[in-house]
Amino acid sequence: MNATWIAATLALVLQDPVPTSSNDLPGDLEGIHATLLETVGRAVVAIRVDREPEKPAAGAEAGGLFAKRPDAAPCSGLIVDPTGFIVTSWFNVEGSVRKITVALADGTEHEAKLLGYDGPLDVALLKIQGKGLPTLPYAKVADLEHGEPVFVVARAPGGQGLCLNPGVLSARERFAGKMVQTDARTNFGNVGGPLVDRRGRVIGVTCKVSTRNAATYGQNSGVSFAAVWEKIAEAMPRLKQGARLTTERRPFLGVTYDSESTDQGVRILDVQPGTSADKAGIKPGDRILEFGGETVKSPADLLRLINKLKIGESVKAKIKRGEQVLELDIKLGEREVDE
Repeated sequence: MNATWIAATLALVLQDPVPTSSNDLPGDLEGIHATLLETVGRAVVAIRVDREPEKPAAGAEAGGLFAKRPDAAPCSGLIVDPTGFIVTSWFNVEGSVRKITVALADGTEHEAKLLGYDGPLDVALLKIQGKGLPTLPYAKVADLEHGEPVFVVARAPGGQGLCLNPGVLSARERFAGKMVQTDARTNFGNVGGPLVDRRGRVIGVTCKVSTRNAATYGQNSGVSFAAVWEKIAEAMPRLKQGARLTTERRPFLGVTYDSESTDQGVRILDVQPGTSADKAGIKPGDRILEFGGETVKSPADLLRLINKLKIGESVKAKIKRGEQVLELDIKLGEREVDE
């Protein structure tokens, strides 16, 4: 932990003092760390995943430390229900798994069942037999500020001992709003553990996002991500029912566009035949000024507004074509994205 980060965190704490009630964290950095480990740590578990041996990725050096995941990988998870539901990263349980063992804060070990997973969100749901297990409060991402102190909390293999990695919240909406971004360090051991704010509220669950680049498995390069809790909560019912998703269903418009951001909307370069845009009458050269009643100034705006909607949902778009301004009705189609 460097002095610059400590100074910045202390400055934030002093500018926005934490209330002194017994349910809140103390205002000094050392006290925050200690309280986080004590309060958050009770709901963090150690997970050991025994899997079939995994071949090194193409291009990875034989014997390289992070060429592949260990065959018996220690990692972390978060209790999300007193009866024994546990969320971790899909990265941790992907592949040919033989056995999953969960160690609680008291050191007791339990064999876990993998119920379901969501690959695009990079979360998996485990279940152990439990009763009255501790859980944590949750934070709304919309209430958090960029630069706010955040912490990754993980449990050491075997359940004994905790580790805490500090950082700041560097972006709130990544991967179509499914993730937040932080510079808190992640590695094999803490992936799947919670990302929390300084009050110990869960922002999300740390993840790898993609396992395609196998040669870079392991240590974090300075940017890490966490699946947002609100998105995990939305996925929970289907995960409990055993959903196992490796592709993502997304609403699809069917256009390519100019990457330039202007006050004149997003200029369409091409329209794919048979798509929602084609059926609605969008043409190359059109500019999308509004989508779903909201102003569009950049491709990022358009993508965000599309991803807020559901497949099959109808939306009105305001289009500029030459000197004309048209209003079109668009029914969004579907595109499957292979992660």
